[in-house]
Amino acid sequence: MAVVLRLPGPDDVADLIEALHTAADAVEERAPELAAARRTLADSFGDELDRLPQPSGS
Repeated sequence: MAVVLRLPGPDDVADLIEALHTAADAVEERAPELAAARRTLADSFGDELDRLPQPSGS
C-alpha cells in the first residue's frame, strides 16, 4: 500500500515521527503489538525521509 502525505516541510515529518514514537510508548505495556506497529511506521517514514535528496546549499 502507498500513502501520499503533503506536509509543509521536513520538520512536520519529524513531528509526525516523534508523535508515533510517543504513541507507541503510551501503549507499550497494554498493547505491545500496536506499539511495535507504530514504531515500524515511524521508522519507515524516517527511512524514506532519509532517502530524499538534500536541499542545495545545506
